[in-house]
Amino acid sequence: MKTRHTILILGLMALFLAVATVYGAMTNSATEITQHPNFITSGSAYMNPVYKFCAEVEDILEGTQAIPAMKPTVTIYGASTTLTIAESGNVIVVDGKDEGPGNVILNLPEASTAIGVFYAVADVSVTAGDDVYIKAAAGDTIDGGTAGQYLASKTDSAGQTVTLLAIDETRWIIWAVNGTWEAAATLD
Repeated sequence: MKTRHTILILGLMALFLAVATVYGAMTNSATEITQHPNFITSGSAYMNPVYKFCAEVEDILEGTQAIPAMKPTVTIYGASTTLTIAESGNVIVVDGKDEGPGNVILNLPEASTAIGVFYAVADVSVTAGDDVYIKAAAGDTIDGGTAGQYLASKTDSAGQTVTLLAIDETRWIIWAVNGTWEAAATLD
């Protein structure tokens, strides 16, 4: 395993050395290179950032350093919408309807085009009548329910959350849930 790490590190070093060399060829002088904000001025102007990056990669591969955290995008909706595949992994927050009390409907994309896509949905409204309905596409089910049915949060307390995952061509499953979400054939 250590040999793989060494080969990877050497490959990354070669790549960064090539990039640094090309960058150096585009500048007017060695002074510009050492004064560039991406380079450390002590020691070799080319090698310091390469060594630092490669050391961080090696620490990640050896398990002594965590992979830098990626934060999900939080999107707030106050009107009905169709979720896109590009929003996969996002936290979808519904804090009531923009234009007075009312239901917000989140339409899921067809599961056949969204296998592996997931959404975390939070209903944070405490206003009566501000309910969240998640609608499966025609022919798709949510957690084994009826095709095209809704999954609804009708509780008037903040903190109702659900994470849905498309697992095959016709099914969305509930991956995680907090609070009360129920199957609904129609809007109330």
